[in-house]
Amino acid sequence: MIRRPPRSTQSRSSAASDVYKRQGWFWHRQLALRAIMTEWEADLLEQSQQARARSNELQAVSAALQKANAALQRQVENLTAVRDVTLVMGATLDRRALLDNAVGAITFLLNFDRAIILLVDAERQALVLGASSHPAQSAEDQFRLEQLEIPLAAETDLRLLSTWKTGQTVLVEDGQALYSGRYGWVFGLLNLQTFLSVPLCVGNTLLGVILADNNFTGLPISDEARNLLSALAANIAIALENARLYHMTDEALNRHVAELNMMRQIDRELNDALSLDRVLNLTIDWALRLTGAHASLLAMVEPEVRELRVVAAYGFDIPDEKLIGTRLPFDQSIAGRVARSAESVIVQDVKRDPDHIAWSKQTCLDQAI
Repeated sequence: MIRRPPRSTQSRSSAASDVYKRQGWFWHRQLALRAIMTEWEADLLEQSQQARARSNELQAVSAALQKANAALQRQVENLTAVRDVTLVMGATLDRRALLDNAVGAITFLLNFDRAIILLVDAERQALVLGASSHPAQSAEDQFRLEQLEIPLAAETDLRLLSTWKTGQTVLVEDGQALYSGRYGWVFGLLNLQTFLSVPLCVGNTLLGVILADNNFTGLPISDEARNLLSALAANIAIALENARLYHMTDEALNRHVAELNMMRQIDRELNDALSLDRVLNLTIDWALRLTGAHASLLAMVEPEVRELRVVAAYGFDIPDEKLIGTRLPFDQSIAGRVARSAESVIVQDVKRDPDHIAWSKQTCLDQAI
């Protein structure tokens, strides 16, 4: 016969089992919640790090934008200043004032330490000193600089010339390499080490070149300064060309007015003259003044014998009285050709002219007619 435990004992055992089950469930639940919380914390930490990284990126972008904005504003200010200087230079036709404004703008506006402008002398076909922001170290060096003359044809002695003629800007980083050349004394005298050379061109015509450096401060030449100087150089070249054309026109006008005044005076004096010799001498005198020649000869046509007879002369190596009365062929000589055509002629080389006649060396007329 099997004896069962008391009923109360069974109830207590079942209740204990329920408690254990509940505790296990709560413990499992707590572990699960802790895992979820740990995962959330990890996610929050990652999101926080990402947010911090994005914030840093935004700060970097903001700083870059501020820097770019400052650079852009500075560039706008520089371009505005270049425009203002260009307007000032364009308003003057005085080349000296224009050059002084140019070197001032290069040093004070573009912040170069020094500026030297070399200009093309059309008559000598050479580069000469136009302007300099600073004098040479000694009076002797300054005198040499002012006497500078670099022929435009000296490309083999100064290779920079061929580059300048094509309108190209050249940044010379080793100026001492130029010192040994024929015209290297110029760069040595100015102690040019690293310098920027910008040609002044209008079309394909070279008007000069700008040499700019930072010899005193030793600062590098930035791309911004290089671009601004190139832009300014283009305007300087135009202003120089305008000044040149204006002075050419002004000089031509003054010369034309002087010629008209001279012609009126010639006409008045010739009308007042009562003798033929006086008229002839006045004609010779005014011919010399008008042309700037050193010698003059006047011959009159004698149609009966088809010859020219010298009636007045001045400035030749032989006495005038020996020249006066000399006869020239009407059909062969240069003077005869002028008389036949009634047109002026400029003869560059008398000996190569087809109408030239080999006169006696004692008369020296082959150099005059």
